[in-house]
Amino acid sequence: MNQLYDILSKMSNGNLDTKQSICGNVYRLGGGKVSSMKLYNLFPSWPKFSDSAMFPVPASSPVIIATNREEYRSCAQYIQCRRAQNFWAGEQGVLRRELLTHVMQELKNES
Repeated sequence: MNQLYDILSKMSNGNLDTKQSICGNVYRLGGGKVSSMKLYNLFPSWPKFSDSAMFPVPASSPVIIATNREEYRSCAQYIQCRRAQNFWAGEQGVLRRELLTHVMQELKNES
């Protein structure tokens, strides 16, 4: 497979920094030499995609959903995860793992 797939596989197996998003972990594990641009092209094919390649995981917090315009929700959720210093806990963690699995399958399908 390719280097991006190998990095995502490591993340899927638990080698991830919970203070980092998917792209942040790709950067960390790739030593800054693996681009996340491929991910941005694959995110939209995920059925739960938020419509934002920068913030692909949809909001799951009822407060964020109730108090933000739709186009800002995924960004607001990202900021909340960043402040909590954990992108991989709770519903957000479940969604990120689903997205990670989806992207890995898409990469596998391409090879």
